[in-house]
Amino acid sequence: MDYRAFRQVAPYLDLGFRLALMVVLGLYGGYKLDRRLGVLPLFTIIGSLLGMGGGMYSIYRTVYGRKK
Repeated sequence: MDYRAFRQVAPYLDLGFRLALMVVLGLYGGYKLDRRLGVLPLFTIIGSLLGMGGGMYSIYRTVYGRKK
């Protein structure tokens, strides 16, 4: 069995999970901060946007960092 194709694709298999995880972590952190400060939904929105940005950056780094 030839594993070369799998080794080439393997780094990209978790991209969706990585993006979802970053967004969920941002939402959770923002929600906890909102509850503590009493300014719901301000930091929940900020956290989700930061999580989305972090996830997109991680995907960008994975996809374009491998082309060098």
